[in-house]
Amino acid sequence: MNLKATLIIPADLAAEIDGQSTDLVVKPRRLLNDWNVKDSGNLSVCLQGNSDIKIDARGVAELEGPEDIWKVTEVNEEETGEEGIVKKNGIFNTGKGKHTLTVTDTFNVNVQYQ
Repeated sequence: MNLKATLIIPADLAAEIDGQSTDLVVKPRRLLNDWNVKDSGNLSVCLQGNSDIKIDARGVAELEGPEDIWKVTEVNEEETGEEGIVKKNGIFNTGKGKHTLTVTDTFNVNVQYQ
């Protein structure tokens, strides 16, 4: 069964989203609090040109987006407990990055501008 739903969260509320290995699209617009997303398959983060956000990705297989913006460090295979999969940690910062979108245990994070 396929389900497409839109959930509107006021920008000033903190949010925790458990993706349960499904693909998600997040549009934080003008984020005024911290958000957490964990266990998503593919996560698309759609930003506006004037976004002020820090994305802190931990334990992610792939980081995509505008070139040279991700500051990436790789995690060893032994630390992940999964053979053959190297997971990465990365920071994506735009604006002052006052509020953080923390992403954990997600396969792919793709940042794009609308």
